Amino acid sequence: MTFGERIKMLREEKHKSQQDIANIVGRTQQSVDVWERNLAKPQADIIKKLADYFNVSTDYLLNREKRRAASEETNLEEVLDMLEGLSYCGKPLSLNSINLMKNLVKSIYDAETRKAK
Repeated sequence: MTFGERIKMLREEKHKSQQDIANIVGRTQQSVDVWERNLAKPQADIIKKLADYFNVSTDYLLNREKRRAASEETNLEEVLDMLEGLSYCGKPLSLNSINLMKNLVKSIYDAETRKAK
């Protein structure tokens, strides 16, 4: 999905017009139309305003990640899977280091789960 398609989809989900979005970010309706048609992208400060308004990450808007927001819940297994194949200074971490990190994450998860109850 392109930047423009994401902006349009998010705008329509909120039942907002291009003019509404333009007013929110301080630009013209024509600018929003140009973004939605992928003829140009807004400047970084406008992308940040859009992300804040739509409650998504800037990376999501720029199609660098599929999940909408960093605050979106992630289950423990997803987090543990993310640890696979990590590297440091361009060198892959050892299996031992990855397992240590996984155990640490599990311990934190367990502690937070107990605290929430």
